[in-house]
Amino acid sequence: MDDINKIKQEPVKERTEIIDNSPDYKNIRGNISQTIINGISIDRANLLQKDIFSIPVDKDEEHIEIYFELIGHKQYRTNNSKYNIEIHEGRYSFFYIPHIDGILSFKPQNNYKKSIGIELSRDFLLRLLNGDLKILGAFGEKILNKEPGYFAQNMTISQPMMAILKDVMECQLTGILKKIFIESKVIELILLVIQQGENVSQNYLSPFLTKDDIDKIYHVREIVSQKIDNPYSIRELSRISGLNEFKLKKGFREVFDTTIFKYLMEERMHYSKQLIIESDKNISEVSATVGYKNPTHFTVAFKRYYGYLPSDLKNGQNLF
Repeated sequence: MDDINKIKQEPVKERTEIIDNSPDYKNIRGNISQTIINGISIDRANLLQKDIFSIPVDKDEEHIEIYFELIGHKQYRTNNSKYNIEIHEGRYSFFYIPHIDGILSFKPQNNYKKSIGIELSRDFLLRLLNGDLKILGAFGEKILNKEPGYFAQNMTISQPMMAILKDVMECQLTGILKKIFIESKVIELILLVIQQGENVSQNYLSPFLTKDDIDKIYHVREIVSQKIDNPYSIRELSRISGLNEFKLKKGFREVFDTTIFKYLMEERMHYSKQLIIESDKNISEVSATVGYKNPTHFTVAFKRYYGYLPSDLKNGQNLF
């Protein structure tokens, strides 16, 4: 009964800060919202931002976070330059910092910045993992020893992860039901992150790929991201990277848990959604911008990926 009463006395805490070109946030408009529940803090930024925004941070407390960069780019660099976190659009990182002392930089993409950060307390992780942080392998050891590290770095946000984030942000429940729902969804998200991170860690130990091969595959991913309107063929990517086609395709799947084709499609979907929300382009123009010659093919792909039509988004529906 005491535990039940304790839960009732700890309601969900929520706040929203409206940003409107204030002295502290020059050339930035939008909102930043926060939801706090049972050792979980969910921070969501939805901003119109013209330039790179940098701010010094200094907190004498540990920081455990899964940060999802939906649109834009985030970088954290310590003042001694010994530790650096960089998260690109459509990717996430699960990291630990025992003491925050450095510079945070946020770079928009086409004047837009959107992210979701889920900060976890040590107590929450211990409860979730039954008191054994070593389940997280070397990352758990880092937390126990209070050393900076990461479990997953700049990994691709999967569609199941996006679906969970959408469920959390669109939750209409209140009170204890909202607490139960959000906590269960965050736990489900953590499990997906752990599974994906473990797969990548195991693949890195595979004799199939050398460190040089992995570096080349990361370079290929950046090339694919930059050429979504007119993508290179596998043969061209093989020539550019210096990897044969078999190693390129197999290696890409091992490192990023997806194929080059699926990754290209995801990049196109993310960017097209951004264009529909931000720009005045019609659906045909958006389709052409992200590399689809036939708008009907784009519409079918968009519906299959997001579950609704691009025209729904253009009309103000499903804005996530």
